[in-house]
Amino acid sequence: MTTSLLNECLKLRLEPSDRMLEYLHSINLHIFDDLFQNRETDYDPRHAVLYILTAYSEDSPLIILRQDSRVEQENICDYLGIPELYRHNFINLVDKSIRRAVTNYVHSFSSQTFRWLMFAKIQYRDYEMIVTNRDFKVAEGDTNTYNYSMPDHNKAVMAMYSLAKAISQCEKEISQEVKRKGSILEMEEVKSDGKGKNGRKRFNGSIENIIK
Repeated sequence: MTTSLLNECLKLRLEPSDRMLEYLHSINLHIFDDLFQNRETDYDPRHAVLYILTAYSEDSPLIILRQDSRVEQENICDYLGIPELYRHNFINLVDKSIRRAVTNYVHSFSSQTFRWLMFAKIQYRDYEMIVTNRDFKVAEGDTNTYNYSMPDHNKAVMAMYSLAKAISQCEKEISQEVKRKGSILEMEEVKSDGKGKNGRKRFNGSIENIIK
């Protein structure tokens, strides 16, 4: 479903936002509603929907396992033509409406392993920002003085380490599952037409043909 959903939304990327929202409602998909209704922010809701569909869909042709997530997401922004001004908001899920839409979408349309992978990557990015910005502070007495909390910092670093291991394991499991399914598909094709993988098209190319 997600590939056809992405293709349909790509076709509407230059249409008024209401057209894309109307299409989403026509297939009874309402998890993106806040992106169109929350106009306190000035990002294009069409960009937000397309970014989520390409960056967080299990069958997205733009996701490359074991590639640096930030590089991957920057490439997706380039692919979709998202202005530099809004990329930080999208990639780091700063906007609550975007974050909620991402987590609801992943929860609703992903297998268990892929869901764990995406959620682990989101949490890893959160810890990365907190540790880098040294956001762990504790108040001293009744004053407004705050000191950096090294114990909390160390806990966050250990959490990042655990998440990194979990991410690596999830990516390995997904890669193995993809290979297993590919082998089954190839055997079925050999049985049916004798062509095997040389006669199989892995992706129909419709997404690539839409964006020029």
